[in-house]
Amino acid sequence: MKQIKENHRRLIFKWHPDTSSENRDSSIEMTQKLNEAYRIIREYCSRYKFSFTEEEAEKYVSTEEWWWNRFGSDPIWGGGDDS
Repeated sequence: MKQIKENHRRLIFKWHPDTSSENRDSSIEMTQKLNEAYRIIREYCSRYKFSFTEEEAEKYVSTEEWWWNRFGSDPIWGGGDDS
């Protein structure tokens, strides 16, 4: 939710009619669309029965993904590139 909120604020600042370099009517329309999308996403996330936190998501990562996230292409532990 933190990332969603930050992105919403960034886009609103970009498209707000008082700060946008775009046509005022298109800025107003885009601001309304952004606010409606943000409302829908917030509502969905608040009602969804699963958590979207990184900690919760990591519980469902496969063994291969877990290994890659920690060691990546490290030549000793990650397997590296055999070329």
